[in-house]
Amino acid sequence: VVIPAEMNGLPVTALGEKAFYQCAGLKSVVISEGITDLGTWTFAESSLESITIPEGVTKIGDSVFYKCANLTKVDIPTSVTEIDVWAFGNSGLTEVVIPHGATKIPVRAFNKCENLVSVIIPEGVTIIEDSAFYLCYDLNTITLPSTFEKIESWAFAEAGLTEITIPNSVTNIEDGAFYGCSNLTSIIVESG
Repeated sequence: VVIPAEMNGLPVTALGEKAFYQCAGLKSVVISEGITDLGTWTFAESSLESITIPEGVTKIGDSVFYKCANLTKVDIPTSVTEIDVWAFGNSGLTEVVIPHGATKIPVRAFNKCENLVSVIIPEGVTIIEDSAFYLCYDLNTITLPSTFEKIESWAFAEAGLTEITIPNSVTNIEDGAFYGCSNLTSIIVESG
């Protein structure tokens, strides 16, 4: 499926709520330039395997890729400044690079991405919200940027973490942030 830059002579700037929700035959999507907002539940529970998101998209909305079990990789453009709750929750992602414009990883954004192995978080991100990586069983290590300040409740609960380095900029680690991380054997807290 190619989502055009315009329809009937009018620009397409956003994708509507549940536009491709539960589309069992959907395999590949190319989004044209000019679209800035991937709406709520847009591709949720579909069989999507690949997607091309152009520069210019600024928001990945609530539950856009929720339960897209066949989606293993998404190149998030650097123009994205907002990733909403549950955006990739319960998806098949194996790796993710958070774009430089983002300042937080929201509530349950990657919740139950059981195959997620690699996450790169850039400078500028200051908070990982509640349950963002909860039940990410294959997530072994994560590096937090020096701008990081807060890890909310259950952020990494029951993840597969084996080690983590917490920068000295962190001022708050909430209850249960690492609950059930039975493989966690090394926690390094930077001095400062």
